[in-house]
Amino acid sequence: MSFNTKKLKRGSRVLTRNGPGELVSCGGMGVGVGVELDRPWAGSKFVFFGEAEEIVVESNFTLVRIINLGSLAPRLIAGAQNYLSWDECRNALEEPFALNETLVALNFEKRILESNRRLGNADLYQILETGLSIYQPAEAKLYSSLKKAEEAWKKNIDALSGTSGDILLCALLDLENKRILAKAVFAATQVVSKEIF
Repeated sequence: MSFNTKKLKRGSRVLTRNGPGELVSCGGMGVGVGVELDRPWAGSKFVFFGEAEEIVVESNFTLVRIINLGSLAPRLIAGAQNYLSWDECRNALEEPFALNETLVALNFEKRILESNRRLGNADLYQILETGLSIYQPAEAKLYSSLKKAEEAWKKNIDALSGTSGDILLCALLDLENKRILAKAVFAATQVVSKEIF
């Protein structure tokens, strides 16, 4: 999903469900991977060992897949994947996608977004909440006013803190201006990052 052993090497920055760290081993099939976490555990270095699916590239470039279920049904976020560069993330917009699928490329470095479809509609603000380490459906929350969207984002952040065993991304988007207004990343044991732009 968000981990490609062909592109990553020892020393690459990654996220795990126990927090961010540095890749120390990239095992083969069935061996797993090892990550030295930034935050020591019990006063000593703690290395997270797990499967490749449990590790996510630490990156400012994310592609989110949104499934459009029809005009009366909600939109669901199917998952997200981090990329090492903005060009790689933008190129993913051109890969094959389903007719009912919207792809949104997020550049947290420049706080902009691009999509394979027109995003403008009556609801100008959206909260994207999705797992980075696994594909799991999440509701796309849409708002018509910035004030309501900001209030909902703050409540969402408080509710997500420490509640999941997965690596989660929560972003607040301004669809009309194609801007990213806020971002938070969660691991099971901590809030990895939280920014309001």
